[in-house]
Amino acid sequence: MLFSYLHKTLSEDIPLKKWTLDLEACLTGKAQRAFSLFSAEQNENFEAVRDAILTAYRLTPESYKDKFRTAQKLSSETLQQCATRPSLYLRPWFNPSQRLFNDDEFQAVMGKLVVDQLIF
Repeated sequence: MLFSYLHKTLSEDIPLKKWTLDLEACLTGKAQRAFSLFSAEQNENFEAVRDAILTAYRLTPESYKDKFRTAQKLSSETLQQCATRPSLYLRPWFNPSQRLFNDDEFQAVMGKLVVDQLIF
């Protein structure tokens, strides 16, 4: 929901100041509770609202690190699927720039981290 909203606001060129006003109408559950903790003045700070919502859902770098460290092959997974899942946790954990993420050497290091995690 948050990511589709971000895509919409960016594609429609909606000013940053208006983002939280539009976002509030879309929120439910944990996200709505996180949003309600902010004062009217704080609600205008999209980055703070976004971070609070992500934290409410445990979508923080630390939670992705935990998911990576505890990843194991599920009985229903193929080896390829097993290797893909932990690699999906690395990017939000490390939060590299797009340039670094596209670097072949960086990708090789990430691949070795996944293999190392799955072996041990």
